[in-house]
Amino acid sequence: ARTWVVSHEWIPFTYNFGFNLYAGNNPDATGAFHSITETHLVSPVGEIREDGAIEADGREYLRKTEGVTLAARASSDYWAAKAWGWMRAHPVEAARLTLRKLGMMWSRREYAQIESADEFNRLAGPLGIAGIGSFAFLGALALPGLVLAWGRGRAARFVAGYVVVLTLAVLPFFVVDRSRHHLIPGVMLLAALTLDRAWTLARARDALRLLPLAAGA
Repeated sequence: ARTWVVSHEWIPFTYNFGFNLYAGNNPDATGAFHSITETHLVSPVGEIREDGAIEADGREYLRKTEGVTLAARASSDYWAAKAWGWMRAHPVEAARLTLRKLGMMWSRREYAQIESADEFNRLAGPLGIAGIGSFAFLGALALPGLVLAWGRGRAARFVAGYVVVLTLAVLPFFVVDRSRHHLIPGVMLLAALTLDRAWTLARARDALRLLPLAAGA
């Protein structure tokens, strides 16, 4: 309803579905953000003024390069059609790209789009606690937690479902660090399940079940 008020278009996001879908699914896609407008500006020169930054939906690029003048919804549909067309024509590449993005969602690396964590780390010093404060540490503990959650009640299953659904929701588009920020609350709770299980088995000196847990991590 808010988008309808400010853009007069019935669409959840004025550019996210089409423009971002093609940014993640095109001949040059890498799994991370790819600038599909290449050397062209994504929006007209000047400050972005519209609510939702709809000037950044690639319409100016389409007007200049393909000669089409579109509203926000039509632009989104146009980009989406280009993305689906490429995926249908290259199903193996599209499947491989999806698997790559799945790995990137749970990778130790950060994939920058707007601001780079690596750059801040070099210029301003360590971001958080080295090692323990990394996604690599939390992610490794969270993976066994995904399995353990199903036997720990509805709340734990909700957390596991949240992490799985959020991961799948990103895969059609592209992976950047700010997409993964939303995983952290669920990942921390799943990591806590793993640590709780490990502590329980260690106190019971149950090496037979502790070793598979360590292998899972």
